[in-house]
Amino acid sequence: MRELKELIDIQKKEHISTILRLALRNKFPIHIWQRDSKVRERADGVVINLDIDKSVLELEATNESCFDEFELGEIFFFAEFRKAIFKAQVLKIGSRKIRISLPQMIKVEEARCEPRVKYGLRSYQSLDITTKSQKSANFITDLQMVDSSKDGVGFLARPLKVNGLNIGDKIFTERATVENIEGRIGVIRSITKQSNSLSGEKLLRIGVELF
Repeated sequence: MRELKELIDIQKKEHISTILRLALRNKFPIHIWQRDSKVRERADGVVINLDIDKSVLELEATNESCFDEFELGEIFFFAEFRKAIFKAQVLKIGSRKIRISLPQMIKVEEARCEPRVKYGLRSYQSLDITTKSQKSANFITDLQMVDSSKDGVGFLARPLKVNGLNIGDKIFTERATVENIEGRIGVIRSITKQSNSLSGEKLLRIGVELF
């Protein structure tokens, strides 16, 4: 596995489910390993069943692999198609099939091409946006920018302030204190929980791809 770029945490169950459904539908190969297994060789498999209601998924080994040396406990996965890493718990294991719990979080590689400038939690850089979702449009002001690049911006917000926003929603940047951010259309690519280590406040970090 090659070295990945910066990883983004995907925590919402519906977003995790979207990635796993994509793997199920297209039968993308997934690399699987266990840190404490007797034989540390990696196995390859594909998702053959996904039950979101029961928080369970099942994988089948590819022709060249098997799960004979795997054990109950923690297990790790790397999905090349989405550059994603996640861990789960083995619930049931056989030679050709393995059943695991739905992961609580998936780390995916950031798709950013341009270098990013980080402003940090003490940032005074701010942004106003207009949001457009399937249900409504809203004007949101004084969002704290924590990073930006030529093709993206990240900002922090209280959950109530951005209630209703989802990955895939479109925004328009109205005012920004950073050059080249104003007046652009964007798409929300990530929403993750983040605590402000300075104040302890619970926030959301929202990553936006700009066009």
